[in-house]
Amino acid sequence: MNINYPYNLILKLFGKSIDGIDIENFTANFHKAATAAGVSPRDIDIVLLHERDGWSYAMISKKYSCSRQAAQVWLHKAINTIGKVEFKRFFYLPCVAENPLTEPTYNSIAPENPLNDKISEHCFPYRYICALEKAGYTYISDIAKLSRAELRKIKGVGSTGAVLIEAVLKDMAIPRTSHEVLYAITELAKKYKISYLNVEYTAKYLQTLESYANKSEDEY
Repeated sequence: MNINYPYNLILKLFGKSIDGIDIENFTANFHKAATAAGVSPRDIDIVLLHERDGWSYAMISKKYSCSRQAAQVWLHKAINTIGKVEFKRFFYLPCVAENPLTEPTYNSIAPENPLNDKISEHCFPYRYICALEKAGYTYISDIAKLSRAELRKIKGVGSTGAVLIEAVLKDMAIPRTSHEVLYAITELAKKYKISYLNVEYTAKYLQTLESYANKSEDEY
């Protein structure tokens, strides 16, 4: 184990101090950034073997049956790709609230809704983000309602991209069996120019009314 990890890798990625970087979850965030950058599992493994576990290029070349020069080139190419500006956001700590004197209560915290997020905010490989945006898909809600066959038809996505996109959506706990429902919600939000959160609150309100009506009927 390299005792300088992750500081050695942070220096290569950022070229600066660790201010604002999530050290505790660095390896997990590195995987997210690498996946978003489209770096192969082999190259991710090579970077971590060398920078985290202290493997020499000779040891890596033996594992992957390649020359030491090839292992070195793969490693530096992976680091340069992950170190691009658009992928550095994965490494930072969440922003601290500007007003620390006001403690949020449970009711004041709005539930997270990944459907509102932009596709570029999640760890899809960068080439698929470009393909989706070029095809007119910007938000998670735009692709959540698409079937695998529909995803596969998008130019630049294909079969491999469709499977990977579905896997990321699954990790986000977005169901893949309710395309019609998601489509209906999207159309409703567009028609009345309301947010998905508003739709959620409306649904809960209707459920409350329904349960109240059922309770009243039982009393009689």
